[in-house]
Amino acid sequence: MDVLSLCPLRALGFVWQPRAGTCAQTVVVKATFRLVPGEAVLAEAQDAPGEEERRWDEGPSSSVRVPSDGAPYKARADVVLVGHAYAPGKQPSRSWMARLVVGELDKSIEVWCDRGVRWQDGQLLEGPRVTKVPLRWERAAGGPETNNPVGMRFDAAPDRYGMVPIPNLQPPGMFVASRADTFAPACFGPIAPEWPRVSARLGRLGPGWNGRPFPEGFDYGTFQVAPPDQQVAEIRANERIVLENLHPEHARLVTSLPGLRPRAVVDRATGEREEVGLVADTLWIDTDRGVCCVVWRGRIGLRHAAEAGRIAVWVEGMPLVEVGREVRDRDIEEDDGGATMTLVAPLEKKGEPALPFVPGLSRLSEPERRELLQALSRWAGRESGDGSETVFAPMARPAGKALPFEGAREVAEDDDGDMAKTLPPMGRPAMMAAPFVLPSVPMSPPVPVIEELADREEAPGPLPAPPPMIGPLATAEMVQAKLEEKAGEAKETASAGEKEAAPVEVEEEGVDLSIEETAAIAAEIAEGKVERATVLEARELSERAWKKNVARWDEAMEEEQGRGRNALRGAYDAAYVERVEGFRGVITVEEYARILVGMERGRVEGVLDAMGIQRAALMPIVRVWARKVARDGNLAVKSMRAVRDMRAD
Repeated sequence: MDVLSLCPLRALGFVWQPRAGTCAQTVVVKATFRLVPGEAVLAEAQDAPGEEERRWDEGPSSSVRVPSDGAPYKARADVVLVGHAYAPGKQPSRSWMARLVVGELDKSIEVWCDRGVRWQDGQLLEGPRVTKVPLRWERAAGGPETNNPVGMRFDAAPDRYGMVPIPNLQPPGMFVASRADTFAPACFGPIAPEWPRVSARLGRLGPGWNGRPFPEGFDYGTFQVAPPDQQVAEIRANERIVLENLHPEHARLVTSLPGLRPRAVVDRATGEREEVGLVADTLWIDTDRGVCCVVWRGRIGLRHAAEAGRIAVWVEGMPLVEVGREVRDRDIEEDDGGATMTLVAPLEKKGEPALPFVPGLSRLSEPERRELLQALSRWAGRESGDGSETVFAPMARPAGKALPFEGAREVAEDDDGDMAKTLPPMGRPAMMAAPFVLPSVPMSPPVPVIEELADREEAPGPLPAPPPMIGPLATAEMVQAKLEEKAGEAKETASAGEKEAAPVEVEEEGVDLSIEETAAIAAEIAEGKVERATVLEARELSERAWKKNVARWDEAMEEEQGRGRNALRGAYDAAYVERVEGFRGVITVEEYARILVGMERGRVEGVLDAMGIQRAALMPIVRVWARKVARDGNLAVKSMRAVRDMRAD
């Protein structure tokens, strides 16, 4: 199908086979924002979605700078960051902390100048102080036959000066005095598809999956590009972002995404129209350019790989702007009001399709293009008063169910007309933003897309054949009548509301939990042995009071960290780990070593599960133990020995 962007954002589409005999089309929409204090703004130059990743050194052996946008599906959202870490105040420094906060993600990396161990006597030497350090996996721990094959080995042979370099990027709180003091790889950047962590999950499908059916039970986590501790449940439209020592101009940049949401509508050649549910599943930050990119992804089912149709993309409340080829006033019929519109052809490599089965540049004639724009304007928007542009108005969120229709049991006809396939309920994932619905325009039911289970951790379900067209599309008269009906209902509701008594204001609930109590309750909720509501009820807490308390301490810890202190964070972590140990027993040195080695090998989630430790406890445990080994030299030696033993297993 052709993909047309009617807004500044760039888009592409590609076809793939979830399994033999089924076809789906994924739609990718990408927006680029400038990172400025307060709220990010849409950049004048928009980055195009890329089918292949781009490397730092433009070579296959280097780490990834820009990940591919060609994933057909992601179970979780990825947050990655590339560029440089900048010394505070642009003053040459030997080391500093770089911190990334996106929603619930809070990750810090200790950044160091060049340093190394002299092979002859084992003395640790430091190079000159620096003002910035590249944030690349090449500057982290690792090496061949490790989970970070481009990283720096602690047991590498000395260079011609007799020095063995130490990685510039390390986890916070690690004490390094000799070659024996090793640590796990630490970086904010994306993972390359050929690295062990990913290639092992691809299995027999191999890297060249395009156009090939996915095998039964395929692990869609393969397409996650972020390190495990940078994969989040969702990227909200107004997500808060904090960068500390990660911006060339601002030592601490606090901003948020501007709440922009693209929409996409499919017009099939058979006359059916449906909306594609777009989900933001990738946030890529470039500290050097001071920008970030958000990628939305959605899927539709196809009758066959070459099914004809159009997918139009636009942004609510945003006028059609000049990005590609302008349709001049004299090229538009008089009843359009002289509107100036823009058509953007599908993105593709010159002379070949964007991905398998995707046709080249749209071959729509001018009348067909004008017809499409007019239909979208009448269907989803309104014309401005002076007729200079068409603006798509925001669509109100209805009280009913969003697309795909939740809980519905549908029956699809197969190619022979037999009613043979019963579809399971199409549940909307709890952690992702709900797709907008179109309350004012009757539409054909959507072609069933890949089944999205409630937790989004399992593979997408099968793609049954699309249903036949069930009726004609709405006309302009039908839309106008429906709008008038809605306006009348709204007026009656407003009149009735004026007669009602003013609502009684509820007094804000007081909260006085200590930070240790807050951490213990959070750990108990995350453990999941007791229902969340039961945990709060046992402490006579309402959901509202609990959230207010959490927000209060989060703000306090963030404010303290902004002043270079972490006493509150330390108290929170200690109480959290103590509560976790109350569930499963004290964490030993050997178990801590298993966690570190699991992080090195990209298997930390499995290690935590095997030890009966909740995954949310990973970073509190690491921070608590980092403080322990920093204070206790004997414990540091024991932990290093345990790590070496674990690596040898």
